[in-house]
Order: sequence, then C-alpha cells, then structure tokens
Amino acid sequence: MMSGRHDEAVEELEKQVKILPSSDFAYFLLGQTYLLKEESQKAKESYEAAIRIRPDYTNAYYGLTSVCTKLGDREKAKEYSEIFKKLKAEERKGLKGRKVEYNDFFQTQRSAAITYINVGRMYRDNGKLDEAEEQLKQAAGLDPKNVICFLELASLYQAKKQPAKALQMYQKIRDIEPESPISYFMIGILSGHLKQFDDAEEAFGKMISLAPRKSDGYRELARLYLKTGRMLPQARQLAGKAVTLGGTAANYFVFGWACYATGDFTNARAAVKRAVELDPGNAQYKHLYKQIQQRK
Repeated sequence: MMSGRHDEAVEELEKQVKILPSSDFAYFLLGQTYLLKEESQKAKESYEAAIRIRPDYTNAYYGLTSVCTKLGDREKAKEYSEIFKKLKAEERKGLKGRKVEYNDFFQTQRSAAITYINVGRMYRDNGKLDEAEEQLKQAAGLDPKNVICFLELASLYQAKKQPAKALQMYQKIRDIEPESPISYFMIGILSGHLKQFDDAEEAFGKMISLAPRKSDGYRELARLYLKTGRMLPQARQLAGKAVTLGGTAANYFVFGWACYATGDFTNARAAVKRAVELDPGNAQYKHLYKQIQQRK
C-alpha cells in the first residue's frame, strides 16, 4: 500500500520536473520520495539536480549527506555534511543581522515544514519511526509554532514508548496554545505515568477550569487521587461530577472505584456493573466488579 503511494508521488513529481525543470523544490521532494522508496541512487541524483539549480539549498545537502551514507560513500557524505553545516551557520548568522520583515522567508519555512511533516508521516506509516522522528524534528526547527508537528512528534514518542519526550511535546503545545484543554489532559496523563503527581494534579485542575462542562478532567483527577491513595473523598466527588457530565463506561468505573475506596459498596457495585455493561470486554472493569461482589 505504502509502495503504491510512493510510486504515485514519484510519478507526479517526475511530471513536475519536466514541466518546471528549474524547480529546485520539486527535485528536492523527488529526492525525499525516492529515499522513502529506498532507491538511494535516484534520490542522490534528484538532490544533486536540486543543488545544481540552487547551490545553497541547505536541506538538499542534508538529504545528500543521508543518502551518501546509505550508499557507503563516506567521502561524499562528509563533504556534503560540511557544506550543510556551513550553510546552516550562515543562515543563522544572516537572520541575526537583519532588521527587516521576514514574511516571505517565514512563509517558505512554513511550507518546507509541511513537507517534512508529510514525509515524516510516510516514514511513520511505513514503520520507520527513527526516520520519521528526524523529519518531524526538521519541521519543528523550520516552524517552531506548528502545533500539528508537535502532535505528530508526541504520537511518535508514545509509539516508541518514550513518555518523557511525548510529555515535552505536549508542554510545547501548551506554551503555543495555553487555552487548549487537550494539552493539559495529555500532560496530566503522561505526568501521572512518570510519577510526577503534583504536575499531573495541576494539569488536570487547569483542564477542569478551561473545560468545566467536559467530564475528562474530573475523571482523570479522581483517578489520580485513587492511584496515589490520597484525597479519597474528593476523588469520589470528582468522579460523581464526571458521571453527571457524561455516562461513559470510564466515568462509571472511576466513580465505582472511588465509592469502593471510601467504603460505599452499594454505589460501587451499581456503578461498576454499569461500566461492565457499557464495555463488557474490559478486563479491569470485570476484575473490580468481581472484587466488589466478593464483599457480599
């Protein structure tokens, strides 16, 4: 399936370079796509075409460094790497010295970032998580306020079982969009997983203040208190509020758990029974229900 998508992309880009043979960007994208197809020699030829048109095409030199390494041409890889580093340094130096508007520059950066995000997605869908990470990092460097990029990175780090890095991505999203409840929700979940309980509590509290009519913040703060064995009466209140706002299996389960933890076995039994009815395949719900039943 992925191979078919790559073939279609190559076909379209080959058409573009025939129509616009002076398009360095089209050759660069063609090189990226050939790299995804693991056709390293063709990728190299496409990147080289891009730098013939635009000798200071920084990202094309980065691509050449990668592809020459894959081809085992260490000498060329080193040469292109040195050029890439030099151009990158010049870009940074040039930006520091300017005092004019950079609208066109930033638009180009954003467009390039979108390209890297799309290439990163293709790598991820193909199971190449390290390559996907590299592409998404490039995108983040080009457009540091691109929330989609950080969401993609967060998802990638979760897939790679790197919760601390995923947490950092959601913290960046929070800094970009401080009124977005979803970032606080995920910060709370991941902080709890990492046993950073105070941070988790703060994040869920912030989510509740931003989205008081959503049940998730109340439920997860209640779950946090239950997991840590503290503030159990408050956990019951929060879980009850969650059930009032949304009759989901997860809400009933946490409410039942909170009732059980505070000695209210009647309401615990009814709530967890409802959770099992709503999600009969959930082993955790069944296990708690069995525990409650055994207290008869």
